Amino acid sequence: MAELIDHANELVDLNLQVALAKARLNREAISATHCCDCKEEIVEARRIAAPGCVRCASCQEDIELFAKQWKG
Repeated sequence: MAELIDHANELVDLNLQVALAKARLNREAISATHCCDCKEEIVEARRIAAPGCVRCASCQEDIELFAKQWKG
């Protein structure tokens, strides 16, 4: 039972983090057209979904994975 409660608490925390991240998004921010790391074009769908982005999805994923491993 405690395991189930822990899992539920983790889900609540994750939902809260997502909600806070969405609230912090500056919908007026201008996204870069090209990735600051690999210089590839950032697709329009990403620029719309993540206003103010400066990396392509692939490079952003690499950065987040590195940060997760560094923390861990």
